[in-house]
Amino acid sequence: MIQENVTVVDTSTGLMWKRCAEGYEWKNNTCEENSEGGALYDWQQALVLTAGYSFAGHSDWRLPNINELASIADFSCVNPAVNSEIFPNTPSVVFWSNTPNRSNTVFAWGVDFKQGESKTPYRTDTHRVRLVRDY
Repeated sequence: MIQENVTVVDTSTGLMWKRCAEGYEWKNNTCEENSEGGALYDWQQALVLTAGYSFAGHSDWRLPNINELASIADFSCVNPAVNSEIFPNTPSVVFWSNTPNRSNTVFAWGVDFKQGESKTPYRTDTHRVRLVRDY
């Protein structure tokens, strides 16, 4: 992983991640809640979040698919199950992926970063978002 202040590049997957979840911003070498207060989105809101979105000089940010999102889970950690040096102050909650549940369209895939498990919450539930782009 190549860490920059606001982004991190996973050289094994070729993905660039925002270090902070939406609703958080990089301050004092960590992620701190911003005025949005740790924004929550239903699945449809999460999917359209990146329309016209620009960050760190890039405008091709997107919601990760379930495999990409699961790739940052770290099972050697719990609560949160993510490397906290790379992704500081990650909430131990579900984050949305862009992957629908094909067997039941009222659900979509996400990762619960309390223990790093993939789950399928209702699309109308509100959860966190971390954005990614191809590097």
